[in-house]
Amino acid sequence: MTDTAQAAVHDLVGFLAAFDPTALQQLQRQHPGEPMLRPGRTLGELAPPAGLRLALARQGLQAMLAHGDALADRLARRVRNSHRLELLAQLVALLGSGGLLALLLGQGSAAMQMAGAVLALAGSATAVVVKFLRRDLAGAENGLVAQHQALVQAVAQGVRVAKQLRPFDQAADDLGEPAALAALVDEANTLAGQMYRLMKQAGAPVAVAEVLA
Repeated sequence: MTDTAQAAVHDLVGFLAAFDPTALQQLQRQHPGEPMLRPGRTLGELAPPAGLRLALARQGLQAMLAHGDALADRLARRVRNSHRLELLAQLVALLGSGGLLALLLGQGSAAMQMAGAVLALAGSATAVVVKFLRRDLAGAENGLVAQHQALVQAVAQGVRVAKQLRPFDQAADDLGEPAALAALVDEANTLAGQMYRLMKQAGAPVAVAEVLA
């Protein structure tokens, strides 16, 4: 952060354009012709449009927390389902063990051999499904678990930044120290870029809506 109190907002604008275009359109209508509200532009100093940058950070964080938390919940459900299937696979493997089948069906019986083959196949198939459920879109094993952890951390960071921005949001015309506000807007902007990548990697759909130029 420099003494010129610069704060970029291009990633905040890009996140809103992708996941909450209605909020971005509202800001565009409130500030017609404002170049910083066009997706893809990297912007300079915080002053004079400090209030607008604060509004962008607030709206962006609100969208990040809502979409990120919902996606984290969906990923958590998928991870929990994989845990249940993994437990099922372990139980099937236990039932398919030779000693247990021999006790239940008789040593060397045809029924024991058939049951063992079926249970072994079921256990292998379940293990394959567990690996599939835990893979991300790139096919990395346990990638889904890592994505969930990263999303939870990003949401927690967003909550912290939103709380730190609250005093500036409540200060009306007096926004206090420009460098302090710029640092928080910078952090929110960086987080927006990270959250966008995480959500796209997890397969989150982009909102289909026209963004006003």
